[in-house]
Amino acid sequence: MTSTEHLDTLKLLLSENLAVLDRHTAQFKQLQDSVKQLFALVNQQAQAIDLLLLHHAGIQADSAEMKSQQADISLKLDRIRELL
Repeated sequence: MTSTEHLDTLKLLLSENLAVLDRHTAQFKQLQDSVKQLFALVNQQAQAIDLLLLHHAGIQADSAEMKSQQADISLKLDRIRELL
């Protein structure tokens, strides 16, 4: 094989490798965009969960207060019944 043939072979291999590299670069960019979208969705879900947990804590506090008030009312009713 002459040096020109070697050079032509190397050029062909280099061209093929660059084409593969270009394809991999495009795939990587697609994957990168998908990961960014996924992180954005996960962030939105985390914010929604935080909001739900905050509301849940408020509901629990309200429920505890209502139970306390119900117990007070029950005591007062018992006292009224005793008086009657």
